[in-house]
Amino acid sequence: MVEKKPDLLALQETKVKDDEFPENIFEEIGYGVFFFGQPSYNGVAIAYKKSSLEKPTQLIKNIPEYDDQQSRLNAGLFKNKKSGRTIRVICVYVPNGSEIGSEKFSYKLNWLDSLLKLIDKEKQLFQNICILGDFNIAPSDLDVHDPEKWKGKILCSSEERLIFQNLLNKDFFDSFRFLDNVTKSFSWWDYRQASFRRNIGLRIDHILLSNSLKTNCIDAGISTEPRRLEKPSDHAPCWVELKL
Repeated sequence: MVEKKPDLLALQETKVKDDEFPENIFEEIGYGVFFFGQPSYNGVAIAYKKSSLEKPTQLIKNIPEYDDQQSRLNAGLFKNKKSGRTIRVICVYVPNGSEIGSEKFSYKLNWLDSLLKLIDKEKQLFQNICILGDFNIAPSDLDVHDPEKWKGKILCSSEERLIFQNLLNKDFFDSFRFLDNVTKSFSWWDYRQASFRRNIGLRIDHILLSNSLKTNCIDAGISTEPRRLEKPSDHAPCWVELKL
């Protein structure tokens, strides 16, 4: 995605302590970066192009009023230097949940419930909001390579899908589905069983935008090229083009 030179780049599962985050790499190519890390696990970051965006303000790390030892969310208010318009960007790394009925699944549901409450408060403060990252939820059967096989399982359970829909009901839209309501496209493929080559995947990474941005949404997609690299992430970058 560096070749595309996005104005904003959100990262999840950075797996590094803040004092070891490679901030200099971003600075060398003209980006500032706001990061919130954790060694070995989790971690989120938002990089921004200094030439087009002002330094973010009103920063938060994790969900206020939710006691969490894991680094899973950061957010900032970004202002376009030319237009003066602002957008609130919330980067999330939603817990995987492990399996239905487990303690990790309960943690996931509680975390998502706290996210919904946070969004209610954010909406009172900001008009244009973008929530993006690894949601670990495939919202519908269209986002699953084999819906029958995944029915009722983690990432595809009715509980997770209901929460995702409740988030959309808070005046948001799924930027990818807004522009493509028919294509089976995925953002994650297991490393095993040649899943990427066979396109056995799920769409669990999302960019959600407040409805105030519908007329600004020009294009959206998933870039699969990085998944073909020698040592790739098991996720492919999702992107959206907005006119702000």
